[in-house]
Amino acid sequence: MDEYGQRLRDPVGPFNEGAHLTVICEAEGGKPRPSIRWYKDSTLLDDSWIVTPQGIVRNELVITRLLRTDHKSILTCQANNSNLTKPVTASIALELNLRPLDVRITTVHRPLMADRQIEVVCEAGGSRPPALVTWWKGSKRLAHTTEEITKNENITVSTVHFTPTVDDNGKILSCRADHSVLPDSALEDSWILDIYCEDQLTKGNDW
Repeated sequence: MDEYGQRLRDPVGPFNEGAHLTVICEAEGGKPRPSIRWYKDSTLLDDSWIVTPQGIVRNELVITRLLRTDHKSILTCQANNSNLTKPVTASIALELNLRPLDVRITTVHRPLMADRQIEVVCEAGGSRPPALVTWWKGSKRLAHTTEEITKNENITVSTVHFTPTVDDNGKILSCRADHSVLPDSALEDSWILDIYCEDQLTKGNDW
């Protein structure tokens, strides 16, 4: 059960990466009284337990900060009162919301011709559920984007189509990956736009 006494059903969550988690395991009956241990996968986490005034054996596991590595891990409560009997176990799998780990514009950075549409691609990885990817030119959010999620749902591929103008020269084009639930999770990659026009190209060829 959780710290509020609610029975947990496998899998549990999703909990936020970095959050606090308390899970409680109780056992009744048995002679002698059982001991209760918590394991993460096969690693012992907590072997401290108490007996309540009602005679219930109780072990309260406190995880102060959930880590990315806790996602999909198995927490197992094991009650055992004798080397002669098989331990009784109950397990839950943890589901976590995960922050984006990286974001990068994969299109090669190059000078762009004014008034000619361009396609720029960005990839964001590590987020669960998949990252929300947005495109910005300076402080203006760009529309005309498409997104594709890879099969393992760990990488978001976002493509923006826009037509730069001469006035965009020197502005910042940004790809931003964010999580809809986790605060302060945004990551960015950006270009400084280098825009030229056909007149410049023609003059350059005349020199």
